[in-house]
Amino acid sequence: MTEHEESNVEECMICSMPLCEQYCHKLECGHTFHYECLLTSAIINRRHSSSHNSCPYCRTKHGYLPIINGLTKTKIKPGVHYSFSDNFPEYTLVKCQHILTRGKRKGEPCDKKPQLGFTYCKAHNKANLITKDT
Repeated sequence: MTEHEESNVEECMICSMPLCEQYCHKLECGHTFHYECLLTSAIINRRHSSSHNSCPYCRTKHGYLPIINGLTKTKIKPGVHYSFSDNFPEYTLVKCQHILTRGKRKGEPCDKKPQLGFTYCKAHNKANLITKDT
């Protein structure tokens, strides 16, 4: 990648890593962050008695974060993903959908825990991102 191309890569304003490396979420104010960074920020704000979810950059109020594939039930938090007055939302984890091409389980799905926001585990998601870029 050239120096000019590197300067055009959008970065997460929380962790400064390129947005293309992880699942991202765009807030109503137009700012985009890694979902995991937003989740951490929202949980920290909840601990400090913030009455609403807000953009970490401009502090504009926004709704609840969507519940995405790869979240564990312990990471789905009231006040961040759903209202305190609501019941715990229904959630089904979709495991890695990659069909194995060799080994004892050839032809079967991988079934590992997916990378946050995707339907593939880290190893197979990386392989899919590489083939999409070429």
